[in-house]
Amino acid sequence: MVLSGISSSRAVRARKKLNKEAYGRFRRYTAMQAKKTAARFTSFAAVEIVLMLVLFCLL
Repeated sequence: MVLSGISSSRAVRARKKLNKEAYGRFRRYTAMQAKKTAARFTSFAAVEIVLMLVLFCLL
């Protein structure tokens, strides 16, 4: 009875460690994706601003 309790707690600890690693990997991946999309949006916004300025100058 006691032996099974020890082995199960060890399994729980191992699972927690795995979950923590997977969560960390997921967080890093989402942060990377967010940076990529932010960079894409800022470059798009810069192009838009330049186009607006050109149009206003033509007017």
